[in-house]
Amino acid sequence: MLKEFKKLSLKKVMPGIIIMMVIACILLGIWGRDVITVLKGPVPFESLSMEELDGQYVTLDLNLTFGDYMEEITTTKNKYGSTVSRRSSHKYYVILVGGLEPYMADSSLWFQYMGIEIPSKYYDEMESVVRNSYKFLDSYDKLDLRTSITLRGEIRPMEDKMLRYYKDFFTSADYTNEEFETYCAPYYIAVNELSTGPIFNSCIFTGIGVLLLIISLYMLIKALTGGYQKAMVKALGAGGDMNLQMADSDYQTSKGICRDIKIGNRYLFSTVNAKTFVVELDKLIWAYTHETQHKKYGRTVNTTYMIMLYTDDKKKESVSISSKEDCQAILQQLSDSNSAIIIGYTDQLMNLYQKNYPEFIRLCQDRKTNKENTL
Repeated sequence: MLKEFKKLSLKKVMPGIIIMMVIACILLGIWGRDVITVLKGPVPFESLSMEELDGQYVTLDLNLTFGDYMEEITTTKNKYGSTVSRRSSHKYYVILVGGLEPYMADSSLWFQYMGIEIPSKYYDEMESVVRNSYKFLDSYDKLDLRTSITLRGEIRPMEDKMLRYYKDFFTSADYTNEEFETYCAPYYIAVNELSTGPIFNSCIFTGIGVLLLIISLYMLIKALTGGYQKAMVKALGAGGDMNLQMADSDYQTSKGICRDIKIGNRYLFSTVNAKTFVVELDKLIWAYTHETQHKKYGRTVNTTYMIMLYTDDKKKESVSISSKEDCQAILQQLSDSNSAIIIGYTDQLMNLYQKNYPEFIRLCQDRKTNKENTL
């Protein structure tokens, strides 16, 4: 019996496990690499040369810029296509490759440049950096660089449009094509982003992937080790090994009322869900069908059914059933197997059960007595 229940539980959970594992693999395959990069930590920007820039995840304290060469505007339009608002979302600035320190330490080095993308949330701090940068370029006094912004991001190659604006910036400063090719790296730092987008998004999607993987493995292990039968075994085992043996014997001779529901001489067995549910028939005092109508736009599009079962220790269980006919067949079999059980729902019965339970039990006993006298 237990081996069969394990197989049925595994069959129930396997579609969900497969779906979760596929989704987890997709999420981890797309975003997991970026999270590994974050966990390894960024490379100090000051340690990089122009040849080492591409694809690096870096951290830097930005305190010097030579001005902005491009601005990205986000436009919001209404449903008629008219522009509702325009706002600046990013500005792109020229900075030194490796920062200022290497050039201050070795005056023979020629300035080498690249770009950096600054999101709008840093605009206020960036205004101070720009002001101080102009002061420094007049005085070459490092004391003028009093403001710095600590940033992280991935170094990416510039796309054609950005590269044109970047080159125009240096052309207007009288750089020749040869000088531009030599001293101006066609890369920029995408702040707070990695190859798949924002760092925060990568962490969220990777976290979801890991969580789905853990849940799917937990469900698989639980099904293989009989975890979905644990509550059933504990309940039957409370009455001794004899109960387990009787349940096993009863299951082998039980009658399949509908899919996933069997009723024997002593027990009802439900494998509707992954968790196996078994209840002793003599403990049942009330059973009825519960219908739920699912509506859309005021019209019923679907109806689901459940059998509600109440036991003499005031516990309630619900079992999903596929059709109303199956519900009726189950209730009929329960009525035939248990002379004390009350079949069907009324508000009066529910009120009696909730507010006067001893009277409800007496009603069950009277029903049993009447059936026995009839027989």
